[in-house]
Amino acid sequence: MKTETKKSNSFPLRLPRTMRQEVDKLADSDGISVNHFISLALAEKISRLERYFQTSEASVTPVDE
Repeated sequence: MKTETKKSNSFPLRLPRTMRQEVDKLADSDGISVNHFISLALAEKISRLERYFQTSEASVTPVDE
């Protein structure tokens, strides 16, 4: 049987103090944890980048060689 190593789902993240204070404030005002807030922010950024790259790939016109 193949042995698989488990990767930790933990990801230490260093933030500037002022950014952490803002994240704390915004997460609290949304009634969510800081972890959930950061997860949502990352998901939103990933989604925007995926859409950007799909759009930019679709608008590239092939060049005749």
